[in-house]
Order: sequence, then C-alpha cells, then structure tokens
Amino acid sequence: MPNIAVVLKEEIRRLARNEIRANTKKLHDDNVALKHTITDLKRRLSELERKNKRLSKAAVAKGVVPDVAVKSGQDRARISAKAIRTLRSRLGLTQAELAQLLGVSAQSVYQWESKEGTLRLRSAPKAAVLEVREMGKKEARARLEKMGAAPSQGGRRGPRRSTKAKTKRKRKAGPARKAKAGRKRGRPRKTR
Repeated sequence: MPNIAVVLKEEIRRLARNEIRANTKKLHDDNVALKHTITDLKRRLSELERKNKRLSKAAVAKGVVPDVAVKSGQDRARISAKAIRTLRSRLGLTQAELAQLLGVSAQSVYQWESKEGTLRLRSAPKAAVLEVREMGKKEARARLEKMGAAPSQGGRRGPRRSTKAKTKRKRKAGPARKAKAGRKRGRPRKTR
C-alpha cells in the first residue's frame, strides 16, 4: 500500500507545476515574440549597413563626397588643446591662418585652444588636424598662399611695450583716476 504522504506530495508538485506553467505562459510567449523581433531587426540592420557601404563607395568614386575614410589610427588619435597650441606655434601661424588650413572658423580654433584635456572633433576637422600635423612651416605657408591667404609673420603685431612703461602710465594717474577708483568702491562723488 502506497504511503499517503508521498502521494500527497507528488500531487501537490504536479498541481504547482501546472499552475506555474499557466502563469508564465504569457511571459514565455512575449519572450519568443521579442526574440523574433530582435532577429528581424538584426537582419534589417545588416542589410542597411551593406547598402550604406555600397552607396558611400559609389559617392566617393564619383567624387561627390570627399573620402574621409579612417586613415592609419585616426579613430585612436587624441588631439588636445595643448597639441593645437603647440602645432600653431610650431608652424608660426595665427589662429585665423590655422583655421583656414583646417577648413574651420577662427572661433573654433580659439575654443579648441582654450579648452582643457582631449578635444572631441568631428571626423573632417580631425583628419585635417592630423594632416596639418605632418606639415612643416614652409609647406603650411605654401598651402596658405595657394588658398589665397595673406600670410602674416606670426606672433604679436606692433611694438612690444616694456613693463616699466606700463608702471609709469599707472603712476601718472592723477586725481581723475583716483576719483574714478573711489566711485567703484561705492563712495559718493565729490561735488564742487
């Protein structure tokens, strides 16, 4: 004669399995549907990538789009603000001249130089910076002249004043300057 406790446990297990299966059937169906959707999306993505690659090759071949393909290590190249400043001083260029060489605005070069750390550049300016990095002074000047830029001699324009001249100008400040300084501090203006 079978043991009643064993039979009861088996029946409870069977009922619990059926209950769990009934409750998780909806989740299982949703999971299967999601897997089908994912495989369909992966297939469509690979088709689109192939199509995009073919169209970009055709556009480059026709000359419609310049080939900004990844050169040796362009993705891994890190360009910092210090590197831009060093490049510009090594070539003896102004910010405007470097901007013209790179095909960007002078404001962009100014902002790049004033930032700290590694710069996040788009692919075209990054490729241009990497190309200009390989140039020498003469080659950069030649390319600027070819582009039609009036090359400057680089550096500061005009005569440089010594620090002594600056301090003399400050000392010569008379009562008008002192009165102006007093107003800045919130003191009332002297009336006559």
